[in-house]
Amino acid sequence: GIKVNQAMNDGATALYIASQNGHSGVVKLLLGVEDIKVNQAYNNGATALFIASQQGHSEVVALLLGVEGINVNYAENDGATALFIASQNGHSGVVKLLLGTEGININAAFEGQTPLARAKQNGHTKIVQLLTKARRRIRRKKIN
Repeated sequence: GIKVNQAMNDGATALYIASQNGHSGVVKLLLGVEDIKVNQAYNNGATALFIASQQGHSEVVALLLGVEGINVNYAENDGATALFIASQNGHSGVVKLLLGTEGININAAFEGQTPLARAKQNGHTKIVQLLTKARRRIRRKKIN
């Protein structure tokens, strides 16, 4: 009878908080609960995937990406996605995981910038390389 998706006034759920703090063991347990809502958002629109990506918690991100129905392109109310925030903050391990996910939108812009532009602006060379390589791979698929 536990309400695993119950949110606090600010929208935070147990999954959100565990993801924010990088508690992969807790996240794994929560993901095993029937009817867990992995895309349930905090009041500002941030999901567990977004906050784990923002904080650079690669292990949590990997767990979340393994859940059927995860929305990898879900954007916060202001438009930022998990890929954008991880690129902005220099979390190359998270960016690599996100880029390996089917359907990722590498060009979803926030404040007029793509994840690639923000990574360049912030001097995150490794992320610029990852995003540039992903962009080339996508272009080749379109041509073929």
